[in-house]
Amino acid sequence: MQSLQRCIEHILQDLPLDDLSIPKQPEPPEELLQVNSPGWPSLTQEIEEAPYRLQYALEIDRLRTFVIARRNEAEDHIWSLREDPSYFQEVALEWSDHRQERILTASGKSHPVLRQDLIWERVLSNVVVDAYTNLVAWDLVSKELDRTALTKSNHHDQDKQGQKLPEECAEALAHFEHLINQFTKGPLDEDQLFLCGLDNVCDELEREIRSNKTSRERVSPYLASLISDVSLFGELKRHIALVTPGPRMTVVVEQKELNAKFNKKIKLFSQTFTTLTGLGKGLAKKESDTISSELAALELQSRSENTITAAISHARARQKTKTRGIPSTSSSAMVGGDEDAPVDDVATPIFEVSKRGFKVFTSLFFTPTEGEPPGEVPWSDFLSAMAPVGFSIKKLNGSAWIFAPVDDEWQQSIIFHEPHPSSKISFQVARRIGRRLWRRYSWTSEKFRRA
Repeated sequence: MQSLQRCIEHILQDLPLDDLSIPKQPEPPEELLQVNSPGWPSLTQEIEEAPYRLQYALEIDRLRTFVIARRNEAEDHIWSLREDPSYFQEVALEWSDHRQERILTASGKSHPVLRQDLIWERVLSNVVVDAYTNLVAWDLVSKELDRTALTKSNHHDQDKQGQKLPEECAEALAHFEHLINQFTKGPLDEDQLFLCGLDNVCDELEREIRSNKTSRERVSPYLASLISDVSLFGELKRHIALVTPGPRMTVVVEQKELNAKFNKKIKLFSQTFTTLTGLGKGLAKKESDTISSELAALELQSRSENTITAAISHARARQKTKTRGIPSTSSSAMVGGDEDAPVDDVATPIFEVSKRGFKVFTSLFFTPTEGEPPGEVPWSDFLSAMAPVGFSIKKLNGSAWIFAPVDDEWQQSIIFHEPHPSSKISFQVARRIGRRLWRRYSWTSEKFRRA
């Protein structure tokens, strides 16, 4: 003990240790990253600075921003597949290019299935199944996160830094973590994930892509989107680990109970996967009206199971008062909504934007009657145009960028993907972005004027 004391005195030789009445120094304030700081904030930057920041309790609002944005993207993806034939074609070709049948055999020959209709049956099945199961999965993650937030709010007084989580909060967090663990099974080797951690694997992958030009050129837009999804799951797991650091010495919830509740939660997910997988058999030869009727039946089933949740969410959203006019949307907006109108008809203000910003929004909301179509939109111009109209912008891993309305209490954030390998948004993609902004925030070209 004396040797330890002498060691401490040697290390802290500049402090008068004999005087025990030294006032306790206040904790240094946490540095906040501003949107208008040099360069745009990024998830990678947050992760690198995390060890040097003060650790707080579970940041539900921050995680909810990520999850809601990804859920909204999955919903918009389905609408685009249904109403934009060119978008459906691009997605189908991307799936086709990344099928394992495209890999040549050891003798340099192509796979025989490429000369049959079976390849397109598999591709179209992948497109439909992936679209709907992604929406159901992220909607499930969103609802589970909301349950965790509700439990946390019920124990707000007990949820303090450095204190043990209340039992109910710990149980809710255990169920949420189990859900994330189950959804991240498959893409990567489980033994490697156990040793390295999903968040560390994603961080290293992002570092390699950013620092190595050759690796960056090998990443297609399809792969960049997958990396964004896996990285988002990794960030959720990393944040849970920060809230519950160290080895788990006690079992909060038995594995049997975790599995039982998980199986009950994914009932709709399993039904969706089974129905769509069966739909995919012979999809290349099915008539469009047959496909539409089967998809409509699936959406009707989903609507009946989510009516109460959607009604409650919509009622709460109507009670909130907006300060900037960006409307909130129901978390189940796609279910039972009108596909020909934005999900919420809340009046939005007129935004005064710069000359460059006005040019960007004119391209996004261009109509053929306005004359010649505009050219490509630089990605940097798009970012500069979105920030002044009330969005905080952050770069996620992969190609994803998240745009979160600053004054939106319900955090109806939205994700857009940076063009790859070009840094310019094509005219077709710009119009798709405009349609998503119209559907999510009721924006049109009339909402913007030059300052």
